[in-house]
Amino acid sequence: MDSIDADKPLPTELILNSAENRLYKIGLILRSETHEKRSIFYKPLLVFGVNIILIVKYIVSLLLNEENDELLIINGDFGHFFGAKVHLNVIVFLFVVLALISQLIHYYNYKNDIKQTYLKVFEMMSGLVSPKSIGLTNKKEIYKLIKLSKILFLLSEWNNEILIPLLAFTFNLLPFIMNCSILETLGFGIPNSLFFALSLHYSYSTNVWQMVYFYLICHYIKIKFNETNDLISNAFLKRKFMKIKKVLRLIRSLDAKYSELNQFNDEFWSKFLLLIWLIFGTLTVFDLYVLIFTELNIILRPIVFYCCILLCLLFLFIIN
Repeated sequence: MDSIDADKPLPTELILNSAENRLYKIGLILRSETHEKRSIFYKPLLVFGVNIILIVKYIVSLLLNEENDELLIINGDFGHFFGAKVHLNVIVFLFVVLALISQLIHYYNYKNDIKQTYLKVFEMMSGLVSPKSIGLTNKKEIYKLIKLSKILFLLSEWNNEILIPLLAFTFNLLPFIMNCSILETLGFGIPNSLFFALSLHYSYSTNVWQMVYFYLICHYIKIKFNETNDLISNAFLKRKFMKIKKVLRLIRSLDAKYSELNQFNDEFWSKFLLLIWLIFGTLTVFDLYVLIFTELNIILRPIVFYCCILLCLLFLFIIN
């Protein structure tokens, strides 16, 4: 913490590499201000196409009757094996739709040349600009923000890139192994499970990384407001009258902070929050139904339980 100088970029040991480019790397944001290369695995068109195909698959599954067992197996619908076809299809459908709409909003911003100014706090974390250039001067709060960011980035990378694809593949494949022939499992179970894991990796990465960014942006805004509020509170506690110049400076400071907050909302985050309120409550309720009322085996139940806990925590994370 002592090595932090608000007038200079962060020291090397505190830098969070490519913090400003995480949304670009997963195919959500279409423009990188630092011209960093993106893996072909995360090309926006590929991510969009995979999500569209999965949505179509689950719409087909929702339209098919339970009696169409062969067609459901070919389509990779694992939910009907334990009486939760509708609920599981709706859960996956809504989660992928949330990611898809977010991608479309960013595409709209790109086409209309709407900049993502909220990325400046992450540019500071990457060591590209100084903390003071974005309005942060408190060394203790800057250090706490960096430490919190590193923890959230590490958890998100581990969850999105390793755990979620593994759980998705297992959850999709096990019902085929337990209920279908070897040929059906090899011909339909494994390909559908691989595709399901890929799509869920894309959608989870999109949704979870946005939530992490949103939380850190809120933390950054809170730090800036607290600094101004502390100045005002100290003046009242000491019973000192502030000079008119200082009062005007504080008013301009608050006005700039509220303008910045409004700009962040206009660019993207008000739309993102609307999507969360419309979709996440339904997701959580449907997941709880599957956990409580369906006949899951000893392997699948912990996976559904983990997903349910994760959805609840993400929802509370955003509310907080």
